[in-house]
Amino acid sequence: METKNNSTNGNDYNQVYEKLVHDDKDFVGMLAYSIYKKQKQEFILKYRSEHMGNRPDTNELKRFHELASASTQLLMYRNQATELIQGITNFILREKKGDIDNYIKVQSKSKRSFMYGVFQSLLASLIWIVIISVVAVILWSLQHGPFETFKSIINHE
Repeated sequence: METKNNSTNGNDYNQVYEKLVHDDKDFVGMLAYSIYKKQKQEFILKYRSEHMGNRPDTNELKRFHELASASTQLLMYRNQATELIQGITNFILREKKGDIDNYIKVQSKSKRSFMYGVFQSLLASLIWIVIISVVAVILWSLQHGPFETFKSIINHE
């Protein structure tokens, strides 16, 4: 019977990623994992500075992983990630709020008055009347001929 070996390069495989990241869309979990990796890097650098450049041995790394894999520590990683995302989101919203406020101010200053709208409507109606009149004259002249139409317009008193 074949046993499954959960080791990678002789080290026990640690499942922090699986515990922090629930699926491919779990950005909080992915950021939490990055925080975990940063903490691991800081642990290794501190260890090396305290032990004349030597890397931590397997037992030291195992102890770190046991602490980092504790449910309270995993929750802390996720909470830190959530706070970072909220901070970034709040910053972006504050920036965009200023842009939106400026846009509204510009739009409200460029709004025309009510009377300007009334004037536009009257002008459009007048143009429409002229167009209808020109079309009526053209249709009349097609039925009676252009000279007869012109004569009728001039002699009309």
